[in-house]
Amino acid sequence: MTWTAGLNRATGDVITAAQWNTFLGSAGNITLTATGVVTTQGDTVYATAANTLARLAKGTTLQGLTMNAAATAPEWTASPASTLTTTGDILYASSANTIARLGASTAGFVLTATGVGSAPAWSANPSPASTIPTTTTGDILYASSSNTLSGLAKGTSRQGLTINSAATSVEWTASPASTLTTTGDILYASGANTIDRLAASTDGFSLNSTGVGSAPAYEASATSVLTTAGDVLYASSANTLARLAKGTSRQSLTMNSAGTAPEWTASISSLLTTTGDTLYASGANTPARLAASTDGYVLTATGVGAAPAWEAPVATEIGQSIYAGVAGGDTYLTSGGWLKADGSVLLQSGYATLYGRLGLIGAGFTTWSDRNSASGIGSSQIGGVGVGPSNQMIAGSSVYLRTSTDGGATWVDRTTAAGAGAVTVSACDIGPSGEMLAVGGSGYIQTSTDGGVTWTDRNTASGATTTNLNDCAIGPSGEMLVVGYSGYIRTSTDGGATWTDRQPAAAPAFNYIMGCDIGGVGGEMIACGFTGYVRTSTDGGATWTDRKTAAGSPTGTLNKPAIGPSGELIIGGYSGYLRTSTDGGASWTDRYTASGTAGRVVNDCTINASGDLLVVADSGYIRTSADGGGTWTDLSTNAGSGTTAIRCCATRRATDGASIIGGAAGYIRTSAQYSYNVATEFALPAFPTINSQQAYTKAT
Repeated sequence: MTWTAGLNRATGDVITAAQWNTFLGSAGNITLTATGVVTTQGDTVYATAANTLARLAKGTTLQGLTMNAAATAPEWTASPASTLTTTGDILYASSANTIARLGASTAGFVLTATGVGSAPAWSANPSPASTIPTTTTGDILYASSSNTLSGLAKGTSRQGLTINSAATSVEWTASPASTLTTTGDILYASGANTIDRLAASTDGFSLNSTGVGSAPAYEASATSVLTTAGDVLYASSANTLARLAKGTSRQSLTMNSAGTAPEWTASISSLLTTTGDTLYASGANTPARLAASTDGYVLTATGVGAAPAWEAPVATEIGQSIYAGVAGGDTYLTSGGWLKADGSVLLQSGYATLYGRLGLIGAGFTTWSDRNSASGIGSSQIGGVGVGPSNQMIAGSSVYLRTSTDGGATWVDRTTAAGAGAVTVSACDIGPSGEMLAVGGSGYIQTSTDGGVTWTDRNTASGATTTNLNDCAIGPSGEMLVVGYSGYIRTSTDGGATWTDRQPAAAPAFNYIMGCDIGGVGGEMIACGFTGYVRTSTDGGATWTDRKTAAGSPTGTLNKPAIGPSGELIIGGYSGYLRTSTDGGASWTDRYTASGTAGRVVNDCTINASGDLLVVADSGYIRTSADGGGTWTDLSTNAGSGTTAIRCCATRRATDGASIIGGAAGYIRTSAQYSYNVATEFALPAFPTINSQQAYTKAT
């Protein structure tokens, strides 16, 4: 049939016969054509071309209408429903866009893939439900081997599922939740990969480690041990705290007699109950109180091991000293021939007996005077200094050589006379008769016997060396010792006119000798230098004894040694090295810690007539010791050294001896052994005031 455009009408319009015949009549626009005629119930009409219909005969039961392979017309093909012929059939793709049927199989069989491009197949179930080894609610399945299931019986409440130690299967183990049975419990490892429970402990206890491989433990803590305000904690043994109950008012904490634990004992403030009380030792390490006594009474010793006592003043020998209350002492003692022991200076003629008992009391190294301006040395570095009798002094630098006869107050330039202008004076000394010796670079060696007015060149006599000479010394009998680089070491007993080479005996194969000294009772000698070299001689340099091992086998440079009036020795050097000896160098005592020389270069040291030690070093270090090096006093403030590198020092080893120190930037200071005229004056001892008690010395 063919189609023409239709005629639209509204509701109520009248259709005429002409209109009917045109559109619906046998002569109208609806025309049957052969291809458009449907002949059988179920046929389908489709377009074969534009405005051209054709008939598609009906298909068979359950077929589905699809486009043909050329996509030009519909066709009836097998549908999924038509493919499934039996209950249990399943569909699969037998090829691209092609559905096929896999018939239902034996009960219990499972659908199994046979590979890409192959149809699936039904196969026997490798683990049918009848073979699953589960017997109880809560059991679980796991693979005991490839494609093999096994059953694991359910665990107990709160157990956790983990892999066994062989990593071959699963197992139920204690879980953290199942291990913690009580509020406050904590977990810890009782073994590798093993969790265990540590029960909650006493309130206030702390959890402490007991070492690798051991379980932690609760132990008493600081807060659990302290039960009362004022209690103190102490260690009763390693890692164990104990409580010491608080003491009573004004007690102090000390170690017990066994040295094992602290204890509360009477303190000094708790013992002193009345103004004027005095403390004394009633036994070893035991302070006791001596009550204040009658005004004017004096504190008197009653013998070793006995307590002192207040007693009325009695006749006392001149020169003895006692302590007394200031008010009573000033009233009663001073009117009875007593003087305050405060260091006052008196005339020897006025107190002849007292002066005979006390002698001269010196100030040591405590007071220093700045001599830079007076010396005229300017800013040059002081290389060497020396002190002789009657306050003679000598100082040399890189461009100057100067002498003084009044303890450094005034100076005379000796540079030209001594031929020192072109060399650096590294060391100088003054002998017991005022003879002078100066050494320096390029073999410089000069002597003078007239206070430095004229000088004699001793280079040729001493071996015509060109090496740098580092140090020199003049002994108590005028003997001379000079040392330097290239193992140079010479002695002279005739004021420098002739010299004896001591290198073979003193320093075989040694290149750098830095310091030397002569002193003691019989003119003992000492020399030191690089790599810990230190040797002594008691026969004027003929033979020498190696003291390096005895001195601690030092490996650094030893700079300058000194010998005291009784033969005591001191030596210093790099890395804070400082040691003393009282047996001629056979044994030595390390003073590194006590002296505070750590990290410094000890440049020089000396010993005065009283045996007091004086040591100088870099960074303004100046210290003295009055007990052979056991304890030290810092003099850097007294001497105004600041951070200046102090290079050299010297002192007169006689009762009227003065001292001198020199350093960088023209630093030069002098100190008088006595602050008074030793020919006509003397000083009283100076004792400190103790608990309002003043010291008094019997004068007449």
